[in-house]
Order: sequence, then structure tokens, then C-alpha cells
Amino acid sequence: MWINSDEKCAYDREIIEQTTTGNVSVHIANMNKESLLNVKTEVGNIELNLDDAIQCRFVTKSEVGGIVGASEGTSKINGGGGEVTLQSEIGMIVGSSVD
Repeated sequence: MWINSDEKCAYDREIIEQTTTGNVSVHIANMNKESLLNVKTEVGNIELNLDDAIQCRFVTKSEVGGIVGASEGTSKINGGGGEVTLQSEIGMIVGSSVD
């Protein structure tokens, strides 16, 4: 599953993507303060790429697997803003910035 929220998050208040099995790749280029993005997979990895200027509150949770490029729990990126929640029951969560 691929979510490219260049346009979507700028206009929609809430986006929820969920999969039972499979990997999810998310790229966020634009996001407003009211945006909510919730991505959850039961078995699979989640990869998040944020443009450098994105301001958001970032929430991660992984039961079995691990988190790379972010800490588990809640953190603010560039002072905070809209909320991005990534949850994987069995799988890795990998976060990175895009220039």
C-alpha cells in the first residue's frame, strides 16, 4: 500500500489507512494543523518519509519489531502540528526526512 498525501492531508481532516498484512509506505509533503493521519498494520512494516518542512505531532507504537528513525511514543517534529500515528503489531516502523 502506498499513501502519497501531497494533496490529501492539506484538505482532508482525517485519513485512516489500515491493513491486516502487508507493508505500508507513506510520503507526506504538505500537512495542515488540523490533519490527522492514522496508519495501522497488524503484520507488516510501515515506512514514513516526511519533507523537511513538515510540522507534526508524531506517534509511534510497535508491539513486535522495532522503530528506527524515531522514538516510540509521542514526539513533536519542527514544533508540532497535525498528528501522524503509525502502529504495527508485528513489523518495523521506519521514519525519515526527505530533502
